[in-house]
Amino acid sequence: MPTQTHQNTKPSSSSTTKSPPANKSNPDSKPSPSAFLHPTHLSRNQTKYTLIDIRSPPTYTAGHIPGAINIPFDVPTCTWISLGPDSLLLEMPEKKEFFTAMKEAGVAPDHAILVYGGKGNKELPIEQANVIRVAMTLKVAGYENVGVLKGGFETWVKEGKEVERGGEKGRGFVEDNNDAFEGMSYDQSVLVGRDYVKSAIGRAVLLDARDPDVYHGEVVEEWAEKAGHIPSAKNLPMLDLVDELGDFKDEEDLKRLVDEVIGEVGEDTEITTYCGVGGYGSALWFVLTSILGFKNVKFYDGSAQDWVRYYDMETT
Repeated sequence: MPTQTHQNTKPSSSSTTKSPPANKSNPDSKPSPSAFLHPTHLSRNQTKYTLIDIRSPPTYTAGHIPGAINIPFDVPTCTWISLGPDSLLLEMPEKKEFFTAMKEAGVAPDHAILVYGGKGNKELPIEQANVIRVAMTLKVAGYENVGVLKGGFETWVKEGKEVERGGEKGRGFVEDNNDAFEGMSYDQSVLVGRDYVKSAIGRAVLLDARDPDVYHGEVVEEWAEKAGHIPSAKNLPMLDLVDELGDFKDEEDLKRLVDEVIGEVGEDTEITTYCGVGGYGSALWFVLTSILGFKNVKFYDGSAQDWVRYYDMETT
């Protein structure tokens, strides 16, 4: 995976004025976002969604989609990610802290959620991967209706949609429904560790989302100091999933790419995705589950940075 560049931000401390979220009205009218929603559709149905802007607070303040709340994505720690054991990067956030943050932000489990950030491009797909990482975290945490704005904020502006400036005008609240988070937890059937992955070698499909030169051992990344890939893993690079503008390709093209790598397998086939530290691997997980409909996809959050501390890689 290319060197990851992130904006250096801290969570916003702007307005805490609270107002009911728009999509708490009629439950029967709540939409189920597609994996990627076009700005035109959002502009026509904006009040039905809880919008989460993951860009830095200064960037958000300079201009954002009206009504969006700002929950920045920032490395090494933020609402969306944490440092794991032995300082592993991009690990899932601590469960209690995450759900507390979601409750305080007014992001209830029954909301239809749309995430957006910077669009990035073919040369810098990490911008898109960060947005997908947030969407994946919400899905694994039990949020069922989660989508991503196609093209990000840049496309929203380019298409002449309304832009709001300044701090947050208000966040939703869930104090009136304290039971909303009762029993919420991470889906442990999705999150797997190194020993599970080791047991899956030769039994299930392992997909490495890193660049081909890293997968083949020609380049060694700083966070995984052994060349190559996990034994038996096949390579489906994150870069192959996006077009020249940095948007994810359409479903037909994505299905063709997956079929070329693992064959035309059934939707219940067990697949585990990983990458260097968990960014690209989470994007691949989201594509497989939310776009292509695979039902049994695992995510190795520790990825290569964790694996190389205990096991060897292969370069064949």
